[in-house]
Amino acid sequence: MSAHTPEPWCIHRGYSGYAQFPADVVIESMADDEWCVAIAIGDVLEVPAEANAARIVACVNALTGIENPAEWVAKAKEALNGRS
Repeated sequence: MSAHTPEPWCIHRGYSGYAQFPADVVIESMADDEWCVAIAIGDVLEVPAEANAARIVACVNALTGIENPAEWVAKAKEALNGRS
């Protein structure tokens, strides 16, 4: 079993089994429709909930299949910082 909700993740806005208001943004797993990863309640938050949700989903989906994403990102940063 994975240590996190399976990818790919997706977002949608509005009413669903989890969201109660039209401005809500829901992050869900497309691999397992039983999993709601997070809900950003758009009517309450003063941050751009949909943009934040899209950023989270893009990052998670980009790292799909990488055994240790934190280690991979650290190595990538190190390699980029060493470039002239």
